[in-house]
Amino acid sequence: MSVELVELWAGWSLTLPNPCQHTRNTDGSWSAWDTTHVVDLSIIEVGGHQGGGDMSPTEMLAPSSGREVNLDGAIARVSSDIEMTDTADGSKSVAWTRFTAGATNTVLIMSIGNTEPLDASWHESLWRSVRHSSPASRRFGFLSRR
Repeated sequence: MSVELVELWAGWSLTLPNPCQHTRNTDGSWSAWDTTHVVDLSIIEVGGHQGGGDMSPTEMLAPSSGREVNLDGAIARVSSDIEMTDTADGSKSVAWTRFTAGATNTVLIMSIGNTEPLDASWHESLWRSVRHSSPASRRFGFLSRR
């Protein structure tokens, strides 16, 4: 199975578990899909606190239910649900994994879906691949390659 690293924006990246079509949407969000899966995500960036100083990854995560996990450069909350969703083939029962990851001054919000039953291993492979690198660490990496 071929995987694809996708560099998003605001320091976020992920690895698609298999080849997928993907695009940056006109509303600024990002989507990926193959014959059985769909992924929709949005990234929000802030300048920090109004009085100055960065917002922590915990502050960037809105209070929600779900299991909390640590990722490289971020913390995240993961939950799942099943809901009726409009598809190209009409309304179908779709198994969703909801994933929200916070890093300094940014949050990534992602929904991963497929028609039932839940493809838990594909969903988990995708959300576990999410990474964040801060602008400072990206600059340092660039400068260290002189």
